[in-house]
Amino acid sequence: MNGGKPSHKDENGYWRFSDSNILVHRYNAFKFQKDIFINRCWTEEDEETKKWHVHHIDLNQNNNESYNLLICSEEQHKLVHNQINAMKIVVKSMADFI
Repeated sequence: MNGGKPSHKDENGYWRFSDSNILVHRYNAFKFQKDIFINRCWTEEDEETKKWHVHHIDLNQNNNESYNLLICSEEQHKLVHNQINAMKIVVKSMADFI
């Protein structure tokens, strides 16, 4: 059953539950944000949840606390990462200038 202890990281560095192989961050995001996102208890991936992405706000794949997870569309997720990457370029160029 889901909600057990995460057991291993997959090839992309994300934690999974051993008993179901479900991604911990997706489980936590949908479980704890279900009242906001969907009006039902989330227990496993289905067609409704598969189309959504879960973003780690602090960019730390090990921080799977519900407050650190944002459910978003693929387009929104790409936009967030594009903005983060653009900011990294600006910061690097500023550092090179100094």
